[in-house]
Amino acid sequence: MPPIRGGLSLLFLLLLGGMPFSSEDLHPVERVGVAAGILLLCALIWWLTCGGFLRHVRTSPRKVDPALIAWRPRRVAVAISWAGLVGVVIGMLSVGPLVARDEDGLPLAAALLTAAALLTVGAGLPIATLLPRISRWYALRQGTVWIDAAGLIVRSAEGVQEIRVRWREVGGTDGTPRPASVLPPAAAALLGSGVRWRPGAHEAVARWSAEGFAPSLEEVRRLELDSAWSDDPRAELPTLGERVRDALVRLWAVGALTAMVVGAVYAVVVTDAPWPIMLVLGLLALLGLIILAPRAWRTWRTGNRAAHLDDDGWVDLLHGQGRIPWDHVDRIEVHDRAVVLVSTPEAPPFRDRDLGNRLNAAFERLLTGSRVRIRSAGPGFLEIGPRHLPYSAVTGVHRLVRHASALGTVEVRRVEG
Repeated sequence: MPPIRGGLSLLFLLLLGGMPFSSEDLHPVERVGVAAGILLLCALIWWLTCGGFLRHVRTSPRKVDPALIAWRPRRVAVAISWAGLVGVVIGMLSVGPLVARDEDGLPLAAALLTAAALLTVGAGLPIATLLPRISRWYALRQGTVWIDAAGLIVRSAEGVQEIRVRWREVGGTDGTPRPASVLPPAAAALLGSGVRWRPGAHEAVARWSAEGFAPSLEEVRRLELDSAWSDDPRAELPTLGERVRDALVRLWAVGALTAMVVGAVYAVVVTDAPWPIMLVLGLLALLGLIILAPRAWRTWRTGNRAAHLDDDGWVDLLHGQGRIPWDHVDRIEVHDRAVVLVSTPEAPPFRDRDLGNRLNAAFERLLTGSRVRIRSAGPGFLEIGPRHLPYSAVTGVHRLVRHASALGTVEVRRVEG
């Protein structure tokens, strides 16, 4: 629940600021270790909390059909919301070192700084929590313009009324930032006077109305359109931000498990912690590390080269299957956000090299004859089968499908749903 999630985020920020300074007996290296441990263990809840904040300050959801390209801007509200969030973070981090002192009472200067930090948190918290939601609600009540492959979709406040405008009905650019100037009168009447194009949307709409709907790579990235709308195969590749985000998630997971293993060993060897419990926790973290570290290395090593193809066959890099001759490929299925290569019955079966997937498959087989039904963990990493190799959209394999279709040596089948 968002209130509980937000409360935990504030508590962890207070701990991050105060725990390293809570005892004067700690060595500087130990202080750094405590701070690093809190960062690793609390990063997930911070990530989820900031995700909720970003959903409300963003213009629209990413890569959706239809995509939002015009609404009432709210730059001032977004800037103030960010200022409130930064104030909360700085205030909570500042309170920790001040209240973690071992002295009986705070000096006057420290007390004043603590009061200022608490006031900053008290002012910034309602701003960061409420202003993004209120400003988004107010902006949407002015009407919006969305886009899909058939044309523009104009919606009134709260989406009560909706008018579709075909590309041939859209007027040419007139240099004004108001979308109402290029819309038919009935559609323009649904929009408030403050509705404006998103940056780059006006020029793109003018081009599409004259030349047909064919978004370029720049337009897909700038307007956050669905990559399937573009004929440019590079549109299927993940952006730099998406690659960085994926790398940070994997780095956090590996770092958190490593910290748990090191902490368990330290607790058993140095402290008087109950070693059976710490041993179990350490072994579980070690197992997770053995599973996740190769996955992170495999993804980093292959990058956007999850596979490639030539006249002789499909060469898999992501799963480590090597070259698969075209005679062994039955078809390539293109799903909404994934590509699956299906082999023929005569081809050698694929063998999943991922330890996590193998353990999960063994667990599912174990549950087959059990009366107690327990849901398994599910495929943790692109689980492959004896006859199929899956690739997610972020691997960029969609661009290879076009090449494979052009070769004419394998069937390419689009699977809906």
